[in-house]
Amino acid sequence: MTTDTTLPTFLIIGAGKCGTTSLWSYLDQHPQVGMSRMKEPSFFSMDEVHARGLDWYRKLYDGMQDRIARGEASNSYSATETYPATLDRIAQTLGTPKLIYITRHPAARTESDWMQRSRIENISFADFIRTDPLHADKNDYLRCYERYAARFGTESILTLFYEDLRADPAALLQRVCAFLEVDDSFAFETDTRHGQSAKGREFAFGLGKLRRLKLYADLSMMLPEGIKSRLREGLSKPKDVVRPVWTDGDRAWFRERYEAPSRAYLERVGHDPAHWVWEG
Repeated sequence: MTTDTTLPTFLIIGAGKCGTTSLWSYLDQHPQVGMSRMKEPSFFSMDEVHARGLDWYRKLYDGMQDRIARGEASNSYSATETYPATLDRIAQTLGTPKLIYITRHPAARTESDWMQRSRIENISFADFIRTDPLHADKNDYLRCYERYAARFGTESILTLFYEDLRADPAALLQRVCAFLEVDDSFAFETDTRHGQSAKGREFAFGLGKLRRLKLYADLSMMLPEGIKSRLREGLSKPKDVVRPVWTDGDRAWFRERYEAPSRAYLERVGHDPAHWVWEG
């Protein structure tokens, strides 16, 4: 782990639509934890972000040098095929950081993933599950885990499950705090739901694309969350997304593709392989 107090000591690496936004938001409450000013910088995965340089990344942690733990949450870090340079960049910059990997039943994760994509792109659910490479990449939990474990060691990785976060967030956060070596008796406020796929916002005139620009990223670091929320509400409108309907063919294809590796992942991390129920 790096001793540089201007850099993170831990990363929430994904997977997407598994509670990473909630974890970031809850941990941001803890007085001994400093969470990045931008929730999902994707600094180590995306080439165009990494090109902004380490000084840019350090600014995400300005004023947090006294925190015991500092971290960020970028679910693109779990897409190790799509972003193959990620692990090397993490190791070169942070040494051996603590890693938090939270996963979810692949079918439920896929539904939320498609719902989020549907807010910005017109793609059928059947095509999405069969042809989208980023979705498939993030669904391959075992491959992601094995690559991080081989590079950083299993002792550096805390594996969590979205279902546990929903059922008993206090207990799960206590585990996280113990892993990060911060006060695990802290009382988090966990009533607020974060990152709900069915409740999105649609930006007018393509303004959503601004989020990809460096200017947006820089402004995001400077503005308080309250102001950013009001700006988002002023520049967008609510958009409800309907949950997808599985055909028998979709479900059979998906189960054949993901059930066995998902069970293998659960067994690999010492969890009950029957934790995720697959319909007969």
